[in-house]
Amino acid sequence: MADSGVALWTGGRVYTGSRIVEAMAVEEGRVVALGSEAAVRRNSGRGSERHDLQGGSIIPGLVDSHVHVLESVLQHRGVDLRGVRTRSEFEQRVRAWVDAHPRSIVFGGGWDQETLEGRRWPDRSWIDEVVPGRPAVLDRVCTHAALLNSVALEEVGIDRKTHDPPGGTIGRGPDGAPDGLLLDRALDAARPLRDAAFLESERETRTTLAGWSRFGITSVGAMNMGPREVAHLRSLHARDPLPIRIHGYLRLESLEPGSHPEDPKAETWIAAVGVKVILDGALGIRTAWLSSSYSDAPGELGRPTSSIPATAERLARVVEGGWTPALHAIGDRAVAEALTLLERLGNPKGARIEHLSMVPPVLLDRIAHSGVVAVVQPQFRISDSWVPERLGAERAQWTYRFRSLLDAGVPLAGSSDGPVEPVDPWAGCAAAVREGGGSVPGEAVTPEEALAMYTTGGGRALSDPNRGRLRVGGPADFVRLRAATPFPAFGARRSPVAETWVGGRRAFPRATASGRRP
Repeated sequence: MADSGVALWTGGRVYTGSRIVEAMAVEEGRVVALGSEAAVRRNSGRGSERHDLQGGSIIPGLVDSHVHVLESVLQHRGVDLRGVRTRSEFEQRVRAWVDAHPRSIVFGGGWDQETLEGRRWPDRSWIDEVVPGRPAVLDRVCTHAALLNSVALEEVGIDRKTHDPPGGTIGRGPDGAPDGLLLDRALDAARPLRDAAFLESERETRTTLAGWSRFGITSVGAMNMGPREVAHLRSLHARDPLPIRIHGYLRLESLEPGSHPEDPKAETWIAAVGVKVILDGALGIRTAWLSSSYSDAPGELGRPTSSIPATAERLARVVEGGWTPALHAIGDRAVAEALTLLERLGNPKGARIEHLSMVPPVLLDRIAHSGVVAVVQPQFRISDSWVPERLGAERAQWTYRFRSLLDAGVPLAGSSDGPVEPVDPWAGCAAAVREGGGSVPGEAVTPEEALAMYTTGGGRALSDPNRGRLRVGGPADFVRLRAATPFPAFGARRSPVAETWVGGRRAFPRATASGRRP
């Protein structure tokens, strides 16, 4: 018999996303058989390529349903300011990067005023002397605020006469001059700087995506993209295939009539499938939209970052065109407005709410009835340790209600919001199953439910039944684990991933030109 061209996987356990079988066969990038080893062997031909799992297991390719590719790439190439506690340390890290990169625009981020000495916000004086002759844009950890130096402010056209944009704030010093801080929609002014740097970051883009592949990620939902970002990624993929499938959710303003002639139903490696709408800010900078004041800032409610009536009108047009809505809503008022928007649209199939950080009891039934997919970030349960102070004890119990949402019948999809949190689904699973340590009690999920958030839940979030599961006829996107169980101990220091395969090709470890693993 001639070689069948089929790859056969046996000798362990294959978890399809709904059941465990003994073996799998793959041909031309697709799964052609799942079942008992005897049946799969019988149907795969004598010439099949054999893969012995050696007691290990296979799971569907993992999905991070909400990442920011451009911002992740720029932070990967830029200054790492996570954990900085003093102005001196902040300046030292920036100076070290600047000295090592004498020509580039300075990007980076990860700083957090909550951990800075005295909870002090930085201003442009922190970086003007360190970066005197070129633009610098340094994101807060949430990416809803950034610090720009004077050169960057000048390049983006912000001075003391510039008014705050709707839904955004330009920070100002006592004399009214910009202090370098831009919040929420004011950050739009810096987008041309980011876009230009991203288009020159091919190596960093490939390195970033390869790093995600090491964790078993085969697909991502890429948020807040623009047409140039999509086109650039497609160009990179055409030259040398990228290791991860990208499902893009474009900024609403990029989907004006005629601005992006794209078929959202087209199945491509780099697909534009939905539209992202940001309804409020972030809890960390007190711009998430609440129904009553912040506990640590009486009188402050946060704010909407988009005009709700205008958003409703524009969103209705793009949803009619087949685009999936993904609504960023963190505060309880923003969540309520998101539900109202979706209800006016007839609760479109596949609609998503991103973050859904606050879920008061009064909204739980509405969320379940809407059919929305809740795209959540389990690592926020740990990193947002200041939530009780910010919201008060009662409202803190409304945050990150994974157990309550699942019990109400709301599908959950796991994500990192990278670069806000590390793009590591295993860390996400560990955070989702965690009880105690600052997490809201009673809201943890089981290991099986946690993995489902990054497999079948991810496929549901992407409105793609072929993602996050293995089925006959579907793409061969899967992960080989070292462990005998598909649900390994989450939180282990060593990643359980041995190999990542996308479309029947091994993405990690990737073979070198000599054919050897790097």
